[in-house]
Amino acid sequence: MEYLGRSDDQLKIRGQRIELGEIDRVMLALPDVGQAVSHACVFNQAAATGGDARQLVGYLVSDSGLPLDTAALKARLAEQLPPHMVPWC
Repeated sequence: MEYLGRSDDQLKIRGQRIELGEIDRVMLALPDVGQAVSHACVFNQAAATGGDARQLVGYLVSDSGLPLDTAALKARLAEQLPPHMVPWC
């Protein structure tokens, strides 16, 4: 038997349950966002000795091809998602 992990996109970071699909849906609803996906990753492997060092990251692609205002998009995400579900963009 081989264990492949969860079949859904739910994960837990520092005790908080996170639905990556919910984050993706909110990001896709933002203005001028054509594609979006969220992911949990470790930025600093050396600092990952104690607890869970994973961070949420959001990858966004503009509909128009113009640069996105990531500060404004992150502010909108903060209005629509709990603080522990707002990714770095």
